[in-house]
Amino acid sequence: MRDRIIVLIPTLNEAVAIGPLLDELCAVMPCTQSDYRIVVANGPSTDSTQRIVESRMARDNHIELLSVPRGKGNGVRAALDWARGTYDYLFMLDGDGTYCPMCILPMRDYLSPLERRAGHVGTYLRYMDRNIRTQYDVVCGTRNTRAPGSMTRTNLFGNACLTVLANLLYWPSRIDDVCTGFWGFRREALEKMNLRAERFELEADLFANVAELGLKLYCGPISYRARVSGDRPKLKVMDGLRIARHLVKRRFA
Repeated sequence: MRDRIIVLIPTLNEAVAIGPLLDELCAVMPCTQSDYRIVVANGPSTDSTQRIVESRMARDNHIELLSVPRGKGNGVRAALDWARGTYDYLFMLDGDGTYCPMCILPMRDYLSPLERRAGHVGTYLRYMDRNIRTQYDVVCGTRNTRAPGSMTRTNLFGNACLTVLANLLYWPSRIDDVCTGFWGFRREALEKMNLRAERFELEADLFANVAELGLKLYCGPISYRARVSGDRPKLKVMDGLRIARHLVKRRFA
């Protein structure tokens, strides 16, 4: 039986980036040899994002459009409720084109049962990387390689501080990049989670759930591209403060 994979793309006003991102995904996902769906969770865009997604849907029946509430956390929670029980693996990446869909291929191997590994990581890596000999519940991308202009100094500093805070609060669980927008899950693990995030604190909420449930998390290196639109990153200082507050509040609630 072929695996069922959903690629979930939470999106708000990404008209410039969403078309090229969907084109990339449509080229990459057949390599997974799975029954896959690309679900755009649009929440709710005021630009031409919806029209562009609908035009891609007319060309590829693997693409679906889902209207969700505003707020990244709200939208993703609504999408997960909608998708419950219909997938084996779910990958999530932002709709701004900063994450490369090719990263799904090796990351999927870390979630797959050992006897069913697709082998995308290559013989050398399978032999040398001890992590590939473990089945993980959750994977996330550590943005080690960053394109010029992809993150401001403020974003870099804030992300580093939030990552340290998360690791201190939820030790012995550990994450290398708590604000990463690239995640992958086994269905059994994701459907155990009790997500409460409403906005950009979603990723911190995901890590908190991983720690609380004792799930196995693999943090793998990925590249991070500049936004296709050329805009600066969306996260502001106040968003960082909200993320920190959420981490603390959830830990001691």
